[in-house]
Amino acid sequence: MRYPENNYIDCVFGVEFLGSHVVLIVELPENKNRVRISELYEHLATKVYKTYLKEVDPLKIRWLEYFPPYALKARGEDVTSIQKNYGVFNEVELKYDPKKGFYYDPTWNWVSHLVAINRYGIGINELLDSIRESEIRDLV
Repeated sequence: MRYPENNYIDCVFGVEFLGSHVVLIVELPENKNRVRISELYEHLATKVYKTYLKEVDPLKIRWLEYFPPYALKARGEDVTSIQKNYGVFNEVELKYDPKKGFYYDPTWNWVSHLVAINRYGIGINELLDSIRESEIRDLV
């Protein structure tokens, strides 16, 4: 996905749905010279919610942020050996304004890749393969 479609701020990101109430927003490597997903997270979450999840109670959705290893490398960041293999996961808590219809005030909580795998059933290899496949589809 791209946010926003018609504005000077540009962010390219991936979305993975882990069940019906867990959303993983992913920093993609082609986003390296653009605004980071963390800087726009509440806007990205609002866009994902309005596009895909309008029927779900917005307060029941769990939000995650993921920086895959190759996205970290694309930005030239120093990474640990664990991050080099698995990337970085964060749980993101958001407040929701029902009158205005948007998320706001994100707070991030780092989670290890083992917690992400166990708590959310994330398969790292499958996730990375899925992201790569969606990148190829977007290029075609």
